Amino acid sequence: MSKGNVVAFLGAVMALALLAAGCGGGDDTTSSMTKAQFVKQANAICKVQNQKRGEAIKKVIASHDPKKLLPQKDREELVLDTLPAYAAVPKQLGTLEAPAGDQEKVDAIIKAMEEAAKDVEANPAGALTSTKQFLKADEPSSQYGLTDCVV
Repeated sequence: MSKGNVVAFLGAVMALALLAAGCGGGDDTTSSMTKAQFVKQANAICKVQNQKRGEAIKKVIASHDPKKLLPQKDREELVLDTLPAYAAVPKQLGTLEAPAGDQEKVDAIIKAMEEAAKDVEANPAGALTSTKQFLKADEPSSQYGLTDCVV
């Protein structure tokens, strides 16, 4: 091999090595959201769903005589009407990429929210007198910074 061919060969090998170093392997760290980005996006999701719940409540209030107590059955229906907005939150949070090292925390928050929604669906009357169904989700959500996700 002539000196020119050796230089060209070494140049090509170095170019391939640089190209290989720039591809793959690094995706795990560069594609992960930071905690701040995750919290911002998650809180935005929760704000939208909170607005939807608020709109459902306003609709009932607007159509009801404020001097009369809403019958128990209607109050339970209202709880169930607002539940889909809450139940949408864990589904939407599950579409976000958890920050590196926080997948277990995010999964625990999502699972607790799903359980809270199931509890409320099974016992809407209980949600009229207490928010204890949400405590298991509210505490880790709040600690993680998902303040708009707390009921």
